[in-house]
Amino acid sequence: MKYIIVISLVLSTLFVINNYQNNKAEVIIGVNNLNSSKIMDSLKKDFDNHSGIKFVHGSLMANTIVLEIEDNDIEVSTLSKLLENWGCSIESISYRILSSIK
Repeated sequence: MKYIIVISLVLSTLFVINNYQNNKAEVIIGVNNLNSSKIMDSLKKDFDNHSGIKFVHGSLMANTIVLEIEDNDIEVSTLSKLLENWGCSIESISYRILSSIK
């Protein structure tokens, strides 16, 4: 009985640690000066090349970029710098956890 409790505790701990490390988040960025498809394509390439970003989608009509990131793997200052390289800036930003369980 003692071994079952120990094994259960170890498996539970591993499960919690594994799920904590694999949280994904969605970041929706309202962007100033997002006015051409050339800028959008360049931004997508830059975001795709960043290691913490798993998915990028943008809309010129809504002036937004949607990112899927590994939770806490990217900072707002990094996003801001990537946008500033193309003459854009953050107008608004929204962040939410997508899932904490695989």
